[in-house]
Amino acid sequence: MNVIGLDIGTNLIKGVEVKKEKGTFELLNYTFAPAFKESLLSESDIDADKAASRLREFIAESSFSSNNIIASFPETHVFTRVIEIPKMSQKEVEKAVFWEAEQYLPTSIEDVTLNFQILPRDSEESNQNKTEVLLIAVPKGLVQRFVKILVKAGLTPVGLEPESMSIARSIFYNEKSYPATLIVNIGSEVTNLSILVEDYIRFTRSIGTGGNSLSRAISQELNLEERQAQEYLKSYGLDASKMDGKIKASIEPVFNVILNEIRKSVAYYETRKNFIKVKRVVLCGGTSTVPGVLIYTAQYLNLEVQKADPWKKLLIGGKFSEKELDDTGPMFAAAVGLVLKDV
Repeated sequence: MNVIGLDIGTNLIKGVEVKKEKGTFELLNYTFAPAFKESLLSESDIDADKAASRLREFIAESSFSSNNIIASFPETHVFTRVIEIPKMSQKEVEKAVFWEAEQYLPTSIEDVTLNFQILPRDSEESNQNKTEVLLIAVPKGLVQRFVKILVKAGLTPVGLEPESMSIARSIFYNEKSYPATLIVNIGSEVTNLSILVEDYIRFTRSIGTGGNSLSRAISQELNLEERQAQEYLKSYGLDASKMDGKIKASIEPVFNVILNEIRKSVAYYETRKNFIKVKRVVLCGGTSTVPGVLIYTAQYLNLEVQKADPWKKLLIGGKFSEKELDDTGPMFAAAVGLVLKDV
């Protein structure tokens, strides 16, 4: 079965096609293009028709052979939270979760599709009378719009899930062991954090600063057009040896906002779980590929920092450039995670 993982971001739309056979995933094609302006979040039928048309064009221009689509929801429109409830039976948990969710959700529980995952108790957990549950709520209207647009585009939706879940899968799929890890997904508008321990997401948070904030800082500091500022960010980033360090100096204060919030999040989690220490950071998202980000983040956080390499989960043929795969890997973490999903 061939399937396409579709990650529709604010700035870019990314697609990965694989052949799934006997437990293996062979990379057939991957590509990205500027995201279309027609919002998938709009309730307008006209916008839905335009978005479907643009999506159909993207699939055709990408030379994808399959119509089977697994798509991700933008994290900004998904409610994800780890909550604690008293220790109880599985049946009691199911009832309690819906009651607890009502206390946290920003909207009525009738308006969302709610899923939850009971997290296994760590052997070193001090409070054995509590159960941790990961809540995931997606607005029903968003689900319906995504399905409607995919069908209008002549595609077959076979799976939908939040971006954070697919990214975690792409990084840790079939990993036997790894330290407590913080995933930092630096998108264009927001930066999403997830702490994973023993194959489970244990903490999530969103920071309202992303790549576009860095571009705006360059634009304002050097009096450049936004598009030119974006190109400078991609080319020079936090590399002090380029452009006499002017680009680095422009974006450093804004990037430090992200890193300071990361520090606070890690400290908060480690304080609550004093037996767990975050030992590794994995960067993904388009902004994580700009020059100097990896080294700067490692020095600032004083932690081991890696860039996401989702391609290592796939069988790669000789037609693909190793350098290009290495350069683009962090951008495709969500799309690869989608095609690894069981459907």
